Amino acid sequence: MSKQSADSFYKELDNFIQKQDYENTISVCDRILQIAPDDPDAIHCKVVALIHSSKIEDAMKLIKSEPELAKERLIFEKAYCLYRNKDFQEALNVLKSHPTPKPTRVLQLEAQVYYRLEDYKKSVQVYEDLISEHKEMANELKTNLLAAYVSGDMIREGNALISSNKPSLTENFEFSYNAACIEIDSGDYSSAEKHLNTAEKICRASLAEEGLTEEQIQDELSIITAQKAFVYQKQGRTNEATEIYNSILKAKPSDESVAAVSLNNIVTLNKEHDLFDSAKKMKQAASMESKLTSNHKKVIGFNNCLVLLHMNKGEQCREHIAALQQVFPDSDRLALISAALLMKQNKLPQSEELLKNFAEQHPESSLRVQLSIAQLHLQKGNPKAAIAALEAVPQLRTKPGVAATLVSLYEQVNDIDNAVKVYDEYCATQEGLKDKEEDRFVKLLKENANFKLKHRRYREAAATFEKVIKINGTDLEALPGLVMAYSQFDPKLAEKYDAKLPPLAEEDNIDAEALENLAAPRIGKSEVVVVPEPTKEEVAPQKEKKKKKKKKKLPKYFNPNIPPDPERWVPLKQRSTYKRRRKGKMEKGAQGSVPVDRRPGYDKSSAPVKEGKQETPPASASQNLQSPKTEPQKPQNKPANKKKGKYRR
Repeated sequence: MSKQSADSFYKELDNFIQKQDYENTISVCDRILQIAPDDPDAIHCKVVALIHSSKIEDAMKLIKSEPELAKERLIFEKAYCLYRNKDFQEALNVLKSHPTPKPTRVLQLEAQVYYRLEDYKKSVQVYEDLISEHKEMANELKTNLLAAYVSGDMIREGNALISSNKPSLTENFEFSYNAACIEIDSGDYSSAEKHLNTAEKICRASLAEEGLTEEQIQDELSIITAQKAFVYQKQGRTNEATEIYNSILKAKPSDESVAAVSLNNIVTLNKEHDLFDSAKKMKQAASMESKLTSNHKKVIGFNNCLVLLHMNKGEQCREHIAALQQVFPDSDRLALISAALLMKQNKLPQSEELLKNFAEQHPESSLRVQLSIAQLHLQKGNPKAAIAALEAVPQLRTKPGVAATLVSLYEQVNDIDNAVKVYDEYCATQEGLKDKEEDRFVKLLKENANFKLKHRRYREAAATFEKVIKINGTDLEALPGLVMAYSQFDPKLAEKYDAKLPPLAEEDNIDAEALENLAAPRIGKSEVVVVPEPTKEEVAPQKEKKKKKKKKKLPKYFNPNIPPDPERWVPLKQRSTYKRRRKGKMEKGAQGSVPVDRRPGYDKSSAPVKEGKQETPPASASQNLQSPKTEPQKPQNKPANKKKGKYRR
């Protein structure tokens, strides 16, 4: 290639690159490569133009065809193509092979690859290094850093970054959106709603300037509106949340992850209602797994199992649990769902055994499992086993609900020593509230002291009341308790603190005679008189009366040697031995006809004799004497003809 033609081609190439006309850039590169196939600049320009034209596969083929160049000049481009093809691990390997010092774009891509691999700590580390070294790109990098804080559950760091970059909240909609996500994790839903509205307003304005249609703007805003619906859901505004979720699904957003999250959240709003519709939505959400993070996949998988559990599809639920356990073997939620499935099948011992095995194998993630085991023991009325389950996780004692439960259970089994120990340990963990929330800490100490006073631990109660007096020397709840405690073992100290109590207000204008003449108060029907329970000494021991067993009544003609009729409880007409009786014989013949033997002039002697039947001759007198006696016939109880009454109709 001559120098003159090369210069003209490169001038033309530079012109197209400045205009961002990548199609013509590719064609000029092809003309250069026809003349000089090994020109590295032309190959590099063509790869970049193909990437900008979203022809990632063509760019990757060209890079593979030039292995030597790919190792030197096309490291970033190769890693970017792998990143776009979602081959994140291979992209990271290529980026690591880049010689140091790495340029900014390589470090940015490396941080983004770590983010996609869900290694948020390393992503944060790279972003923080970039911000400290390359301040000219701080705004864009801070937005990405805040996103890494959100995904890595680094709430404290995220709040610090928001506080130091408040102007970005009204300038950058992505930064405002990420700030709202941090506030959602913190539970500050009102601030999250405010920042989501700001992000929506800024994003809509910027997209309108770019000339996008309303439909395209709504599609871009779908991720913000879905997050806003979640905020409404957490605030209890379920109707508004459901309406937004349905509108997102109706619009069919291009981002499948937004649709999957909306489907999942609608199912959580339905709870145990519309289970068939929920199952359909969960199946649809699960089909979008390629666009979801591992956390999204986990939550959607759990909810799918719960829907199948409520639909009583035990076999399908078990299959889904087994598939999820291969991906998330340490998940305590899968163990809880499996236990719930066994309980639904009335297999309580197997359910308890499953939870115990999981707690032994995964002690670091068995918090909820131990609470469930304790709940099972409480349902069976076994408080000691429930205590053992709660004590198996020492960090549970720092939780106020668990500490209160342990105190109550120890009190129930009359183990006051351990109850007091739990109370004291929890109060010690709350010492930090002394400066921040003094009233709450003082109230906790007084409850502890009153508990000890109730169980006659006077010395321990006095020591706890003393702590309250050191914080507030005029506490009118702690002083009487302290006097009561000291009066049991140190009367002098009791008198000392009793002197600090304010005097009782006395009434000067009291008429003694009028007071004596007052009528006795009457107790109304609605008022209940509480009678003190007698002590054990007052109650005389009474012998329990033995209940007399009544003899079973047998039928009148009962014979123990004859087995009873198995059909005795069956109605008579339904028994196998029942034969229907006819009141009279039916006369055969046409209607109105007279039988032959009743016709006038009929001779009985001429009647034919039926075969097998012969008339027996009359018995003689001697035969009558010798014949056995027949049983007398029982009189037939014929119903008497009842006459109708005079006024009967």
